[in-house]
Amino acid sequence: MGVKLLVYILLIVTNSVASIAFAGLISVGDLQSDSNGSTIIDSKRQREYLRLDENIFTMEETLEALIAGGIYEGWSIANSNINDDFINALFGVNDNKCTLEEINKWGENCGSLSAWTDGILGESSYQSADKYMYISNQETFDPKYNIMRVEFIGVTIIGKSGRVEEYDDWKGLFTADVMPTSANPYGYLLYKDIANLKVDVPEPPTSLMFISALCGFILCSVRNSNKDV
Repeated sequence: MGVKLLVYILLIVTNSVASIAFAGLISVGDLQSDSNGSTIIDSKRQREYLRLDENIFTMEETLEALIAGGIYEGWSIANSNINDDFINALFGVNDNKCTLEEINKWGENCGSLSAWTDGILGESSYQSADKYMYISNQETFDPKYNIMRVEFIGVTIIGKSGRVEEYDDWKGLFTADVMPTSANPYGYLLYKDIANLKVDVPEPPTSLMFISALCGFILCSVRNSNKDV
């Protein structure tokens, strides 16, 4: 009985260690992340995003971070197309209903994520929702120069319940750019495309491997003892 009790205890400890080892891994649709890391991986589209709480900067600060030698060198600010890809990846689909439209002028409900926890991809606002901004593709006519300009900043809102809303013409740059320094701060979604992107599965910790081997050894010993009786 003592040996069996020891085996049970070891199995409980093994499960506990395994839970701790993989506790930070997150999967939402086509996206994978680690709560202890700084990026979100979309291996289907060969793209990497910064977690939503990583870049809480104004446009000027973000652009400075993107230049050579900056902390986000090699990254880019998402536009409407990249935002659509991110939303599709959230739902694990190729075409979400709100990404089929070229521009959602007044905002659109993209649906609700079946399994969502507020802040799971980075806590980017304190208002029971995760938010991020992006450069909208929507153009407006400038009569002074007789040209079309891109002047809008879009925003995507993921509510606490998992409801996703997309606003392509949310605000002008100067109005939107106060959000990173507001009481409920959030910034711009950053991304980079990576060829042959792979999601690394973390190796089991040494302690987990040792306990598993010890359990196997004890079980073999118990079986051999039963045979000898």
